[in-house]
Amino acid sequence: MKIARLIYDAKEELKEVSDTPYLEAELLLAFLLHKSKEYVIANLDNALSPELSEKFFSLVELRKERYPLNYITGEKEFMGLKFFVNPSVLIPRPETEILVEKALEISHGSPVKIIDIGTGSGCILLSFLHYNSLAQGVGIDISEKAIEVARKNAEALGLSERSVFFVSDFRYFDSGERFDMVLSNPPYVRTDELKNVPFEPTLALNGGQSGYELYPELIEKAYGLLKDNGTAIVEIDYRFQKEIKELFLKNKYREISFIKDLSNRVRFVKGVK
Repeated sequence: MKIARLIYDAKEELKEVSDTPYLEAELLLAFLLHKSKEYVIANLDNALSPELSEKFFSLVELRKERYPLNYITGEKEFMGLKFFVNPSVLIPRPETEILVEKALEISHGSPVKIIDIGTGSGCILLSFLHYNSLAQGVGIDISEKAIEVARKNAEALGLSERSVFFVSDFRYFDSGERFDMVLSNPPYVRTDELKNVPFEPTLALNGGQSGYELYPELIEKAYGLLKDNGTAIVEIDYRFQKEIKELFLKNKYREISFIKDLSNRVRFVKGVK
């Protein structure tokens, strides 16, 4: 069967689960063939063997079950970089790029040392290091499998020499050093909402019954990890902004401000020690 027909049939199958079914069909086929999307587009008149066609539609069926495309292909773009992802880590969201952009703006390309709490795939820390070539960083995560992914991404991006990763509960982490910046996208999904994200790791999502569970200890810990005049930027649920501002005030941060996401909702809070 010709590639053009395969793509068309897959697009029709994927309509119920995707807003971009044609694009997803192209990406699935490119993944199967170990080629680029551009290769697929340029070879629409070529035919695929029955065996490859069958494998392609098995991927389509998996996607129809709402299994994330990025877990099928094993990669996700973030800040213009390709990251390896698997079900051990969250799929990076475009909104989180704002956190990295703000951190880069604050650092002004200076040789800062940062720590990323709950690093997952390493996308926050490694993107920051990629675009600030003088910076160094530490990533910690309670999940050993997530740290394996982060280290793999650091190696792929050529950033292993400027990054180090530890399996650690942030509450007990202390390397003895203090940082210019603390960045974090912690779990803040309410337990009863986890059913809405069935395939991503619960450990990286579950913020307890309220979704707010980790913030008091996280914000206090971040303050202790910062150098004087260091900056913490934390991703939050907009529903918690009042409570989280109070936590920042309680922990004696100054210059506290909120940062909005692409939907004009409060998504991050920033404070200075």
